Amino acid sequence: MTIPEKKAVQEYLREFIVDKTEGAKITGQSQGGFDQSVKLGAIKPFFEIKHGKRATIRLYHVDDLKEYAQNKRK
Repeated sequence: MTIPEKKAVQEYLREFIVDKTEGAKITGQSQGGFDQSVKLGAIKPFFEIKHGKRATIRLYHVDDLKEYAQNKRK
């Protein structure tokens, strides 16, 4: 991958990929509510890395979260 390609990927990630803290803000939920939506499968991570038995890093696509926020029950 060339330097310009890497920079393009980094820019895309900065613009469209968020963690659960920012995801909760986008969906208008508390952190606990957001976690529950993920657990129930209503929100699916865009990317996930498992580290051992306990730690899992989940990242979410902004467009998916905006769509969820628009369609979720109020």
